Amino acid sequence: MSPGRNRRSALIAFSLLCVAIALFWLHRIHLDQPGELNRMAGGDLLAFTWPNLVFLHNELQSGRIPIWNPYQYAGQPILANHLASVLYPPNLLALSLFSPARALDILSIFHLAAAAFFAWLLCRRLGLSVAPRLAAAVMYPLSAPMLLGIYQVSFLFTQTWLPAIVWSLHGLLEEARPRWSIALAVFVALAFLGGHTQG
Repeated sequence: MSPGRNRRSALIAFSLLCVAIALFWLHRIHLDQPGELNRMAGGDLLAFTWPNLVFLHNELQSGRIPIWNPYQYAGQPILANHLASVLYPPNLLALSLFSPARALDILSIFHLAAAAFFAWLLCRRLGLSVAPRLAAAVMYPLSAPMLLGIYQVSFLFTQTWLPAIVWSLHGLLEEARPRWSIALAVFVALAFLGGHTQG
């Protein structure tokens, strides 16, 4: 197969995968459990994550980076709370531009697609063909720890970047160029700022 045709096949396969991820999210969250609060039912998403997303959204809309959240747990230092992902760049951007519910949709679909993309890139870097790349790009976002991130987004924010870290580390070990060092630093920082320390 020619390189151009191989690239085109890879692009089509990955595009279809991104559409499937978006449809999976929409089905799991909006069709399976309709209603804004019903989709949040249970666990940390309703008790902790959702109030933090709403509070962070309101603070960003007022032009502030929050330091203290007086509304949760009788007050908490939200900037110092790693799980709140206050300084995580995608979280800041999405909550600055969209409502909390829409930002949660966008963030979740983006992270599942990014996890698939970097699993794909890692497999390509390892010399695998399109079929195994696609298998990895499907299996990593659908793994149990990643799917747990649907209800606890700090898992998703952190674990998305694990294939990217391995991909950039592999590149650094093979080529020892500054771009791989920069990529590794960026992805480690994103994983750290994502908010799930164990991840």
